[in-house]
Amino acid sequence: MRTRIGLTGMALLLAFAVEGRADDQGRRAAIEKMKTQRISLDFKDSSIRDFATFLASVTGISFVVDPELAKGEELAITLEVKALSVTNVLALIESMHGVVADIRDGGVVVLTRPDRVVQAFERRVFDVRDLLFTIKDFPGPSIGIAKSTTSTTGIFVTEDDAPTGKIVDGPDALLELVKANMSAAWEDERAGLSIVGGLMVVTHTELVQKDVAKLLRMLRSSR
Repeated sequence: MRTRIGLTGMALLLAFAVEGRADDQGRRAAIEKMKTQRISLDFKDSSIRDFATFLASVTGISFVVDPELAKGEELAITLEVKALSVTNVLALIESMHGVVADIRDGGVVVLTRPDRVVQAFERRVFDVRDLLFTIKDFPGPSIGIAKSTTSTTGIFVTEDDAPTGKIVDGPDALLELVKANMSAAWEDERAGLSIVGGLMVVTHTELVQKDVAKLLRMLRSSR
C-alpha cells in the first residue's frame, strides 16, 4: 500500500531535515574523531584552559571550558600519555578531576562538571494521521508513561472502571494525551511538540523520543 503525504507535510519534513542536519552531523563527526584520533601529551600542573586549547589545536574540534570550572580552586592537570585516543584521554581527566566532556550541537565540546551536562535535543517526525480520528475513550486499558523520582519512565496499563463513550479526536487531543503522560518532559524551553498536516514533530532528548514512540505504538495496538 502506498502512503501519500500532502505538500505541507512534505515541506515540513524537508525543512526539519535540513535544519537539524548540520548540528547532528557536526556532533557525530566530533564523536567519531575523538574515538579514532590518537594523541600524545605531557602536562604538568597545567590549567584546564591550556588543556582545552591543546586539544583544540591538535584535533580541530572546538573545546571550551565551562566558566563554572573557573570558580574556586584552579584545576591543575598533570598527565602524560602516548598514542592514546582523545576519548580515552578525556576519560582519564574525568576519573582524575571529575571533569566531563559535554559534546553539544555543532560538535562543540564543553569541559564541565557532570551536573552541568546539557542533554542533546533532536527533532523527529512521526506520522500520526491514522491516530487523529481513531483514538477512543472506552472501557479497556488506559495507557500512559509512568514517572518516578529516579527519572525513569515506563509504560503502564490500568483498567478503566466505567465507560465514557467519548471519542477523542483531532491534533489537539493527541498532543494533550502525550503531554499529560510526560508532563515534566516539556518544561525545558528547548522542547517542542506540534502536529502539522498529520505529522507530529517532537523536539526532545533521545529518551523522550523513544517514550513518545512507545506511547504511539501502544495507542495503535489498543484500538
